[in-house]
Amino acid sequence: MDVEETSTTAGRIAVRWTQPRAAAGATLDGAPSFVLSRGEGLAPTTFTTVRTFTSINDTAFVDTNLNTQDRQYTYKLEFIRTFSDGRQPEKETAPTASSVRVTALPNNPPTAITVSWTYNVPWDNTAKPVTIYRRTGTTGAFAQIATAPTTATGGTYLDKDPALVKGQTYCYYVQTEGRYAPTGYLSSLLNKSQQQCTALIPPPCIPVLTLQPTNCDSLASLQEFPRDNQRYSNRLSWKAGSLPAGCDAAVASYRVYYRPAPTGAFALIGTTTQTSFVHPNLEFSGGCYAVQAVAPSGAVSDTSNVACQDNCVFFKLPNIFTPTGDGVNDVFRPKNYSPIRRIHFQAFNRWGVKVFENTTTASDRVLINWDGGGPVAEKASGTKVSDGIYYYLAEVEFADFANTKRTYKGWVEVVR
Repeated sequence: MDVEETSTTAGRIAVRWTQPRAAAGATLDGAPSFVLSRGEGLAPTTFTTVRTFTSINDTAFVDTNLNTQDRQYTYKLEFIRTFSDGRQPEKETAPTASSVRVTALPNNPPTAITVSWTYNVPWDNTAKPVTIYRRTGTTGAFAQIATAPTTATGGTYLDKDPALVKGQTYCYYVQTEGRYAPTGYLSSLLNKSQQQCTALIPPPCIPVLTLQPTNCDSLASLQEFPRDNQRYSNRLSWKAGSLPAGCDAAVASYRVYYRPAPTGAFALIGTTTQTSFVHPNLEFSGGCYAVQAVAPSGAVSDTSNVACQDNCVFFKLPNIFTPTGDGVNDVFRPKNYSPIRRIHFQAFNRWGVKVFENTTTASDRVLINWDGGGPVAEKASGTKVSDGIYYYLAEVEFADFANTKRTYKGWVEVVR
């Protein structure tokens, strides 16, 4: 598992494996194939097939167009045999293996750089030290600067070379040397990490974010909400954290990110020099936020904690409306409700005859809006229902993260 190219879009990782060998006295019959799959991170729960190889002599592959700059990858290899005599296919899966990932963080005060690396591999990397390489600037050749011991999952090296210059950019990569056995060709497995560059300045401290929750009970108790053109506003605040160790709390600005659901990609919604932010004019109060700090040097902190809140769930219908055409209380609709995706509404007269039915959604921007219309048989003339009491059934799907569904039953009086 060797990172051959560091890039956000054109990264390359070389993956190699050995041919399977039959047990003593057995043969590897059937049609063989290898299936190579890739996941993100050290312990991915899902894998995507990269390529299928139909020759047992295929034991190497270079995976391309990867984001090796920002991501660590784990690979899984399956050996499959299929048979023409009706036997079930046989499959064996090798233990998964990750790429080596390196990080480089300046200390505070900026006189040294901590180089760390992680991996999750089935071979033993601990018998031989890791080799650390460094380059000054973002171009040019790397030079070996040290070796360091490593554990089963990674290690750390403090580069405190007196020649390091404050403000200068330095790039690093490490190479592990692992083994499956003390001797033989599996005793020296060389695997490089991606390249990681950092300026010798303390990194900004990661902000600690707080989201002021929407007071759902207060909104639910209002006589009417939302009124025309009334929207939600979410209020954020944050403070400088204490991580990473030795970070610099001096900040030039902050970047604020938002996504409307608990999962998915964040979008940048604003920058500010303050430690608070108001996200206004929202149709939904639910969503998630994150913040990054930007130092005067331009260095950007890691992302803060993600702060989320769900949409409120409340719904209230009036018990009277007056469809007289005077523009006041002419339609039956919710007078107080939280964000809604859909309402299926039915109205019945006192004999149980359905007099009205419709389905409205948030995109309609008009919920129910029964104007008193009904079947012609309800009255001697016209298409409006008679004055009196009517019973309704409203099936409401809310716009919270859980897609809560509730059924509301009640009565309403039509008065003209």
